[in-house]
Amino acid sequence: MKKVIFLITSLNSGGIENYLFRFLKHFEGEFIPFIVCKNGCHGELYEDYAKIKGIKFYDGALSYFNPVLFYKLKKFISTVNPDSICDFTGNFAGIPLFLSGIIGVKNRIAFYRGSTDHFESSLFKGIFNSIMNYLVYKNATHILANSKSAISYFFGNLALKDKRIDVIHNGINAHSFLEIKQDLRENLNIDKSKFVVVHVGRFDKAKNHSTIIKVAKKLIDLDKNYVFVLCGKNVDLEFQIYVKNNQLENNVKLLGYTKQVVKVLNTANCFYFPSITEGQPNALIEALVKGLPFVASNIKPISDVIPLEYHCQLIDPLDVDLAVKKIKEIKDNPILGESLNLSSWATNNFDADKLFSEFKNKLFDN
Repeated sequence: MKKVIFLITSLNSGGIENYLFRFLKHFEGEFIPFIVCKNGCHGELYEDYAKIKGIKFYDGALSYFNPVLFYKLKKFISTVNPDSICDFTGNFAGIPLFLSGIIGVKNRIAFYRGSTDHFESSLFKGIFNSIMNYLVYKNATHILANSKSAISYFFGNLALKDKRIDVIHNGINAHSFLEIKQDLRENLNIDKSKFVVVHVGRFDKAKNHSTIIKVAKKLIDLDKNYVFVLCGKNVDLEFQIYVKNNQLENNVKLLGYTKQVVKVLNTANCFYFPSITEGQPNALIEALVKGLPFVASNIKPISDVIPLEYHCQLIDPLDVDLAVKKIKEIKDNPILGESLNLSSWATNNFDADKLFSEFKNKLFDN
């Protein structure tokens, strides 16, 4: 059976980790996956991953200032002798792919999951990042991303002439996603008459929770029938004091990390997603599969995956007043909400069978 090494930062819940988990479940038993967590820890998804048939883990942390750790990684790769190696950490795939090339791993893939760098720039970091990008370009047999924006940002005009570079969008198994009908209104003590606005995403500057809270406060001050449900790791920890101090407990529900995302979406009347930066907006696509009317930011990774005729729902991510206006329009006009149901479109365009198969073909160079 073929063997594949996947490198990720950790197994904390996030876009990369959820994508890889779904991919491995989709092809469970067809090849042996080895998971390398670069920060040396597992995270809340470890138990789910550990149940995948045949999966194996390498727990050695990696530091770009400790060559001994990369020597150990090189030995591990040699011992496994994989058919393919795929690093999901963008430019930081440079050294692992370089080492894999020396060892002779046939398929060496870098998969970019963000559309920009996620660190504050400095002269040293810029030079280091450029070197890593060069190593990726020279040693990868395939360079993939889940958005055109990522390809453009990291490789520019090279993408126009290099057949190794390609975009593969996230896949969603819509059937299993849609078959769950339960919601969380009763659990969260939300009356059926309330208009529920949902956001899904871990607490991170890129997710723009500060704007979400401002929009929530404005709408709730206008009308107590609005309820905001914010779902994502550490969101509850960051905002519980604010919610309590502003007496918003009845109208702002903070769930933190949860495995019940489908039930959260079933609770919603509207999905609000004002990210400042994204790779491919998986949480938004899941909301679209569910048929939820939406208001989202007009950044390119989002506008690239939304049909042009619905771009009127995409706004400046920091524009509080326009977000308030757009969400209020959906609440006040049920016909508008129905017209924003993109479930069939999203189901067809992000079909798991098709998109996961594209990635698998790249892994094994089919």
